[in-house]
Amino acid sequence: MARKRQPRGRQSGSLARRAATKLITPRLIIYTEGKNTEPDYISEFERYTRLAVSFIPDKHTTPLSLVKVAVSKAKELKKRSRNKRADVEDKTCFNVWVLFDRDDHPHIPRARDLAKAHGVNIGFSNPCFELWLKLHFKDHDAEEARHILQRWLKKSGHIPGYDHDKGAAGDMRGILANGQYENAKRRAERINKNREQEANAMGNPYSDAYKMFDIMWKNRRFL
Repeated sequence: MARKRQPRGRQSGSLARRAATKLITPRLIIYTEGKNTEPDYISEFERYTRLAVSFIPDKHTTPLSLVKVAVSKAKELKKRSRNKRADVEDKTCFNVWVLFDRDDHPHIPRARDLAKAHGVNIGFSNPCFELWLKLHFKDHDAEEARHILQRWLKKSGHIPGYDHDKGAAGDMRGILANGQYENAKRRAERINKNREQEANAMGNPYSDAYKMFDIMWKNRRFL
């Protein structure tokens, strides 16, 4: 994993945002395994769509541990929403999401089962989130090791300054322009369908990260 840092412009656990944005409904409460690339992509999605989500930095870096934290958060939010003195924010419907990769993590089936049992949503990429990023620029439907995808993303120059080995997410501005998000989603849906037809559901390569981002995309605001 790349070293942990706070993504630019983000307040830890806060819903504070620029006046130009609005809080999306349902509220998106997001946990990620990655500490640089995923948070910076989320930040760019917020900027581009002019919508705000609640990204919660967390020290846990494995899918199962993250899902356990997310389940606790979901239970807390449900309890608060039932309180007669709950404010408007607490009464707003919410979706809790965890984004994580296949990598070499153990207990992924357990993590998925636990999330499903408690209504927590999963955005999963195999082998890594960089596959989802690559799909913004180019099709990819061959099994690949994560370090190969990370190396391709660095050499391609599509995300200036990206360097996984140095913990640099790079400059995400422009990744959603010119129909690139729609291209990425279409490519992801196609490769995911191919995995199903091969009886290799969620096998390498696979990404359904778009399921969460689609909520924002469909509610995006325009300048």
